[in-house]
Amino acid sequence: SDLSMKIVCEYLENGEEMMDKLKRYIKTEADVEIFSCVHGISLIFIYGFLLWILGINSVPFTVIFQMFLLGYAISWFQKCLFLREKIYKKREYKIRIVLWIVGPVFMMIICQYIFHWFIKTPYYVALIYDAVMLSYFIMLYFFIEIFYKKDTFELNKMLSSYKNNIGDVIDE
Repeated sequence: SDLSMKIVCEYLENGEEMMDKLKRYIKTEADVEIFSCVHGISLIFIYGFLLWILGINSVPFTVIFQMFLLGYAISWFQKCLFLREKIYKKREYKIRIVLWIVGPVFMMIICQYIFHWFIKTPYYVALIYDAVMLSYFIMLYFFIEIFYKKDTFELNKMLSSYKNNIGDVIDE
């Protein structure tokens, strides 16, 4: 009886741990999916816009597909840089930020040469594309940073209110 109760308790604890891991994975995948769509659409839009300026009015489906896959790979790359929920040392954090911004641009350049995205355009179009996308990743980083700082401020305010036994009053 004690042995069977111990087995049941152990099974429940392992099940709870497995559910926690599954929840973390689903949350991570959801974050990746959101950013992969944002990245993919940005890659395609800027590419299509530059082609349109040159008088080319369509983006081939294969390029759209490749760019969406690249957006997904970039999103996972960026997520993996900050996958562990921990406080990073200042230097390590700065290195990860630089990689978060520059890494996707290198991935993009590699893909544009492998898949010949700019083979029918003047060479400078690829350079403009790369510069615009680099600025996109820089702006996106700062946007996320501002968003999370505001979020952190609100959470800290709520935590302070709770600790001071103010109760559920948040907006004061």
